[in-house]
Amino acid sequence: MLHNSNTKRILVGGDLVPGGRNLSYLLDGDASQVLGGALELFENSDFSIVNLECALTSQSSPIYKSGPHFSGPIESLRSLSSITAFNLANNHILDHGADGVRSTLDACQKYGFLTVGVGANLDQAAEPLVQNVGGLRLGVITMAEHDFCIAEKDEYGANPLDMRKFIRTVDKNNHRWDYLLVLVHSGLEHYPYPTPDLRDTCHFLVEQGANAVVVQHTHCVGCWEKYDNAYIVYGQGNLLFDRQSSQTSPWNEGVLVQLNIVKDGSTADMVLHSYKQSTDRPGIRLLSGKEASNLVDSVNRRSLQILDDAFVLDNYRAHIKANAGRYLALLYRRRSWWRRAYRILGARVLPKMSKRELALLNMIRCETLREAGITVLRDELEK
Repeated sequence: MLHNSNTKRILVGGDLVPGGRNLSYLLDGDASQVLGGALELFENSDFSIVNLECALTSQSSPIYKSGPHFSGPIESLRSLSSITAFNLANNHILDHGADGVRSTLDACQKYGFLTVGVGANLDQAAEPLVQNVGGLRLGVITMAEHDFCIAEKDEYGANPLDMRKFIRTVDKNNHRWDYLLVLVHSGLEHYPYPTPDLRDTCHFLVEQGANAVVVQHTHCVGCWEKYDNAYIVYGQGNLLFDRQSSQTSPWNEGVLVQLNIVKDGSTADMVLHSYKQSTDRPGIRLLSGKEASNLVDSVNRRSLQILDDAFVLDNYRAHIKANAGRYLALLYRRRSWWRRAYRILGARVLPKMSKRELALLNMIRCETLREAGITVLRDELEK
């Protein structure tokens, strides 16, 4: 689709953490060095949104949680003025507590960025971003899986991936937009396919009014499908996230999702711009020639595979089986030696499931018990 006055370019970027070797360029205000060829794509878009995967703060105040804490300096935003908005509904936005969220919101406002996905309470976090993009009324809703990040009734945090909340938000606001873009922070990290439940969730989001859905968080490029005339992208990789232990892996590959939308929101097509980031040098490098075709071909191959429901289920089960030691270690608090033994011996190292473990299974899968368990553990954490 050609870019004309009746077509609006919406650009979606993946996870961004201002740190590592990219930080000096970000602090120097050198957008061309850090964004490379992607800078032109952002500048030529009519609206762009990127997932800011951390709190921006001048004072570290990490919360008590499992997993790593991410943060970045407030001044790192000065090189990113070509971006319109930041999605803040992700599993790291609350890493530095309510002060970190407030500091991030203040920083975005200071540098002129729109934000969506967080708030001082659950209702504020769920508030959609609605923007007039040259006559196109664009709505954006962003949600994150339940992690150490979710807003409460009267507490700062991210908008949860909650279907009841989503439906109520759409019903209340759908008269305000022509086109609804939904960003979902979900999925298995480093797994380039949707889980069966995630795929069903994305289909349901479309059925409830989403015109496009983009899944972030997986830190790798995934696949896409068109469902009921809506594009769904399952993982677009990191936009800018330097991890020096990984400079030639899927961690360093990504795609920018460009949605070309007719003004009335009736039709759209999608273009994927492939790149590598934070490899042997800082910043983003758009791919061309064979490099670009290889990455796009792998995306398209996976995209054809997921059209088969049986493949989605079987491939997911095979992945979980291959990585069962990791998940069982989390459940049973096994030590690293046990994880290594499991990789070699598999289920033979598991004792017969005890009554306690059966009760744990029921606590996880039973909605009422899960709600009670979350409540009591959260109360203990607050102590």
